[in-house]
Amino acid sequence: QIQASQKNVDAKISPAQLVVIAEAFKESARYAQTAPDNPYGDQEHTQRMIQWLKEGEQKSLNIHQQLQAGAHEKARDLLKSLAQQCVDCHTEYRN
Repeated sequence: QIQASQKNVDAKISPAQLVVIAEAFKESARYAQTAPDNPYGDQEHTQRMIQWLKEGEQKSLNIHQQLQAGAHEKARDLLKSLAQQCVDCHTEYRN
C-alpha cells in the first residue's frame, strides 16, 4: 500500500530535505549493487531498480537546484514526476 505522504506532492519540502532524499537514493542504489544473495530478483530486475534509484537521486538534486534558483513551478513539476516514480518503484519492489 502506498503511503499517503508519497502521493501528496503539495507537501512542503525544504531544499535541505531534498539533499537528504538524494543521498538516500544514492545509498539505496549502492546497497542494491552490493547486496549479498540479490534479494531483488534476477539481475535485469535489479538493474532496473538501481536505474530508478539513480534517476531519483538526480531528480532530487535537480528539484533542489530549481528551488535554490526560485523556479518553483519547475520544481513542482519535477516533484510530481519524482512522486510518481516513487509510487511506481514501491509498487514493483516494496509493496
